[in-house]
Amino acid sequence: MKEEVYMDTTLTHDHNRRELKIKRSMKNYDLTKPKKNRSGYTLYLMNQFPKMKAAKFGSRTEICTYIGYQWRHLSPFKKSVYQKIVAKDKERYEKEMKINNDQQKSVREGKKLKKNTRESRQIKRRRKIFKFLL
Repeated sequence: MKEEVYMDTTLTHDHNRRELKIKRSMKNYDLTKPKKNRSGYTLYLMNQFPKMKAAKFGSRTEICTYIGYQWRHLSPFKKSVYQKIVAKDKERYEKEMKINNDQQKSVREGKKLKKNTRESRQIKRRRKIFKFLL
């Protein structure tokens, strides 16, 4: 009986350690950051996986292994279809990252300006006037 209790406490202890590790890694994660661009293989996998799963091809690992094999032996013409989509997605990601970086700079500048209250008040007034004009 004592062994079972001991095993349960160690499992919960390990579980809590994992949760803390995840929380620490997520602590500095920026939720406003845009999603990364996908690769051609990822798009191919997303396209083929539901078809294979519906055909009951096998386990998830087997399906992914087979799709990887298919991707490696796919003709360059068929790969180019996915590569065009990747190029568009990469442009989207770069635009969103540029906007995100500009927003982050303005936030950092706003934090720096709090030290000097006169400058921060002037900028706030300018922002109000700008918003009013829009």
